[in-house]
Amino acid sequence: MKKHLILFLTLLSPLLAHAQMDTGQSRSTLEDIQGFYVKVDVEGSVGLVSDEKLNVSAMNQRVKQRLRDAGLNVLEPTEVVDQPREPYLYLHVNMMELEQGLVPFAINMQFFQRVELPRKKRESLIACTWDTGLVGLVSYDNLDVIAESAVGSIDLFIGDFTQVNP
Repeated sequence: MKKHLILFLTLLSPLLAHAQMDTGQSRSTLEDIQGFYVKVDVEGSVGLVSDEKLNVSAMNQRVKQRLRDAGLNVLEPTEVVDQPREPYLYLHVNMMELEQGLVPFAINMQFFQRVELPRKKRESLIACTWDTGLVGLVSYDNLDVIAESAVGSIDLFIGDFTQVNP
């Protein structure tokens, strides 16, 4: 039975599933954002993280370029301090190696910004106001699917951002 399950999963790889917060409410929190910085983080075993296809620096540059190509203002971390809400987009990729060369992974993207607590006047904190996620399973020889999925997931953010900031 175990061999059939693994064969079945390998034939269907990559398997992907997507989830997102309530889009109307979270999308509205992106309104009037003038610029933000981007942080990409990749987490996994040494063998996976050191793979050239999952290079954090290259993935970070591709994500930033995709955002800039869509007309969004991507800032450096030092520049975001000048923004009223100190906004940033965080892309986190987490993966692990399983037996038989399978690699389950999760991609989470969150937008953080300074918000005020209504019950405590003049008190603010940095909170996640927009969120989406993706989980998948690939074979070890398809690790590029993880990087492509991470960079491609940026389109969800771009869509929501440009909808409230035409």
